[in-house]
Amino acid sequence: MLAAEKMRSEDLGAPAGFWLVAHESGQLVGGVGLEFGKDAALLRSLVVAAKLRRQGLGQALVQAAADEAAKRGCTWMYCFSTEAPKFFLASGFRETTPDEVEAALPEAPQVLLYRRLKWLPTERAFRRDLAAPAKAA
Repeated sequence: MLAAEKMRSEDLGAPAGFWLVAHESGQLVGGVGLEFGKDAALLRSLVVAAKLRRQGLGQALVQAAADEAAKRGCTWMYCFSTEAPKFFLASGFRETTPDEVEAALPEAPQVLLYRRLKWLPTERAFRRDLAAPAKAA
């Protein structure tokens, strides 16, 4: 599904903290992953089938990931996105710096990949406070 949406997947073989997938009529229609640090999580690889976008599935996946991260003791959830900043802002995230994400999650596979590819300086980064309720879109 990630390949169909032209999303990177080469670092997904690394041990992941948490993956959640959504199915409809036996078909994979969405998914999201989390990578964990000491007190923060990195939301990654959020994908929703094109035919189901703008129906709340992406928001539901983000909320389920936030609930899982909070349950594991994380106070912050981060993500990178150059394609969907409006979605993440509407999902309770606020823009931050890639440096903050790297400092919070230096060993997260996605951070390691972006560091190796020298993408961190050009990424847009977002942070969500898991202690505060998310704002509705």
